[in-house]
Amino acid sequence: MFSKEQITNIIRPVVADQLQQFPAFMQLSIAKFIKNQGATGGESNRAPVFNTGNQLFSVSGALFKSFIKNKENNIYKASQSGSQFTLEYGSKIPYAKIHEVGGFINAIKRASSVKRKKETYVMAQFFWRKYMETKA
Repeated sequence: MFSKEQITNIIRPVVADQLQQFPAFMQLSIAKFIKNQGATGGESNRAPVFNTGNQLFSVSGALFKSFIKNKENNIYKASQSGSQFTLEYGSKIPYAKIHEVGGFINAIKRASSVKRKKETYVMAQFFWRKYMETKA
């Protein structure tokens, strides 16, 4: 029979190793839900932010790249205190949270100039057209 200390000594390195591998597993999981539009920065510097079905469309790939461990905009902190393991993992990209939990963006308030208001109107038309097509 193993003692509690022996079991802890066996399990601790396994858990620590899994925490190191976690970002790679998350990248694979996230990649399943992102569809690359294939544009380069020269063709477009704006990524569509609409979802059809269960795929998020991407142009720049910045959101996906932000989940790569030790890359810019990545949050990865694994720590251990006694038998307590803690993992903080995520993205610092501002729009990551709205993709994850949803929210409301009031585009009209953000439009300050006449040109921006016209762009916002076009964006609203685009949104409603996509909504009518997808019902989502």
